[in-house]
Amino acid sequence: MLAADVGCLRFGARLLDQLDIELALLTGGPGQLASAICRAFNGFWIGHWLANDSRFRLALHINSQDPARAAAAIDRLGSHPGVCAIMLGCGAPRPFGSRFYHPIYEACVRNGLAVAMHFGREGAGLNPPPSAAGYPSYSTERRQPTGRARRSSHKSAPPGRTGRAECRLRACAGSAARRWR
Repeated sequence: MLAADVGCLRFGARLLDQLDIELALLTGGPGQLASAICRAFNGFWIGHWLANDSRFRLALHINSQDPARAAAAIDRLGSHPGVCAIMLGCGAPRPFGSRFYHPIYEACVRNGLAVAMHFGREGAGLNPPPSAAGYPSYSTERRQPTGRARRSSHKSAPPGRTGRAECRLRACAGSAARRWR
């Protein structure tokens, strides 16, 4: 735990004690929470796996719905020798060719990282329904629209429509027992 985290924890405990509060609900904006979870995830893998065996590589997890924080995370960790890519969970609210994501792609180019797209999260979390029929109830229903999502992402995704950085941006997609390079 960082010293700043310990200080915040102590302050929070004092505040609860002073106000005689038995239970406090911790919340944060969805973007802040997602970014904090990604930071913890990346820190764990770098500290416990990459630090112990140089054969492992990490695709950084980022909060793609907050491109400024995602780019900062990429710039902070992207130079680590065990980091080789970032991971984008597909099925996002916007096509990955959208200018909204350009700060992420520019940070990848600055750090020499590939963009890995993982299919299979369509309709999960903040993602829109995977089909016109809405959200699936069963696994077989969930897997049906992945082909359409994969094709849509490939048509829109980097490096096809990301401006000047497109020439140096590397991307790959995988899941459903298929891999592209």
